[in-house]
Amino acid sequence: MKRRGFTLVELLVVIAIIAILMALLVPAVQKVREAAARTQTNNNLRQLGIAAHNSDSATKKLPPAFGNFLRISGGASIHVHLLPYDEQVPLYESYLSLGPGAANSAIVPPYLAPSDSTTIGGGVGITNFAANIRVFDDNARGATVGTPVDLTNLRNTMSLGLANAMPDGTSNTIIFATRYSQGGTGSTLYTSTTIEGDPTSTGGGFFAGHAPGQTAQSLCPTACTYQYSPSKDNADMSASTYGHSYGAGGLSVCMGDCVVRQVNPAVQVATWNTVVHPDDRGVINDSNW
Repeated sequence: MKRRGFTLVELLVVIAIIAILMALLVPAVQKVREAAARTQTNNNLRQLGIAAHNSDSATKKLPPAFGNFLRISGGASIHVHLLPYDEQVPLYESYLSLGPGAANSAIVPPYLAPSDSTTIGGGVGITNFAANIRVFDDNARGATVGTPVDLTNLRNTMSLGLANAMPDGTSNTIIFATRYSQGGTGSTLYTSTTIEGDPTSTGGGFFAGHAPGQTAQSLCPTACTYQYSPSKDNADMSASTYGHSYGAGGLSVCMGDCVVRQVNPAVQVATWNTVVHPDDRGVINDSNW
């Protein structure tokens, strides 16, 4: 008995069904990937906060935003100082032996945010987590609330331990926030947030040095609390200025108590001033916080 094969119509129907199933499946897979990226981003962000706590426990003092600390006497960023407290001892030792440049030629997975679509080159020398300049520098901490930090007059020191650095309370102060690793105009790259960048550099991993004047938005023609999921072209990489959110959920931040939360795009400027300034005695009364 001769077996009957599939007709062209039957094959087209099967192909159409497969195409429909794939069209339904791809968005679901994409959502799962995005959720996994957000989870990993927030986990890494929290681990950096824990590293700061571990450093404080071991030395009774937080590292400076940029300066000397422990075995480093030539000045380095807080991200370098925290390497041994974030399970990166070999890289820290390499930095000590090879000097500046060691960290900026390495990939440090705990310092990366999978949610950041601007990261290139596997994240070599990049950090996605910006430190609050008003917490980790003695001079910046003393700056008047709501006014810019004078980045040319930083003390490059951190003289306080965890509790004394945040009189408002660790649960009321942001210590790290997400930031784009790259910015650019069209296809032209103009800066990157590097592990070893200092607070006066557009490549430094810091934020909150500005005076916010309005709530978060994608474009910041004057000043804002943080940039809300801007395009790469519109990402403002000004030195120690903005954090950048990666999506509709708002800005991912690590509070001083290591709790990671999302800052609502509609957060009030007064609330933002309070949570980035560690010693303003401000009271948070904002339904959007």
